[in-house]
Amino acid sequence: FPSHDRGVDLKVLSSGAGGTSLEFNFQKIKILGADMAKTVGDYGLRAEVAYTETKDVEGNDFLTKNSNFYGVLGVDRTFFGDLNINVQYIYRHTLDWRDTDNIADSNERYLAERININANQKSTDFHAGSGRVSYKMFNETLKLELALAGWFDNGLIRPKVTYAISDSLRAILGAEFYEGEKDSFFGRLKDVSTGFLELRYLF
Repeated sequence: FPSHDRGVDLKVLSSGAGGTSLEFNFQKIKILGADMAKTVGDYGLRAEVAYTETKDVEGNDFLTKNSNFYGVLGVDRTFFGDLNINVQYIYRHTLDWRDTDNIADSNERYLAERININANQKSTDFHAGSGRVSYKMFNETLKLELALAGWFDNGLIRPKVTYAISDSLRAILGAEFYEGEKDSFFGRLKDVSTGFLELRYLF
């Protein structure tokens, strides 16, 4: 189904002796997907697959992310009524991927590398995992949660504590830590690792 891509591509406005002028480009994409969920005994099983077609159908535009197939397999289980564990395997296959090292022009190569990092398309096949552990205490008024996501060389760690002040008001204290090299998907965000405090009112 047609939609606007929330991930940014680049567009050349002008190029000459004085340099190249660029702008962010949020292009239209087409997405077709399906998901399923099933309970087997004490386990919850979930799966999701999707195909995303970008404007770079042939894989020739280094300023536009490539079309790709994406899939997630997950399983979760609650232990002792209060402890929930959820793990997921994530896979993406990028169509018509090409190694940016083969781009002769250094400026074009640099921009292509930035697009691949931002789109998490640094290779043809991408394997990752995520996990979340949550524990409810004091008649479910306090919830401790730790979420992890990443692969091999970079990732995200998100601890969070939620306290139910009343039936309608929640106080949330948490943090997000990004790890990895500067040229990785999460590593590029390492300098903006942060903590947060949130009050949420439920109508």
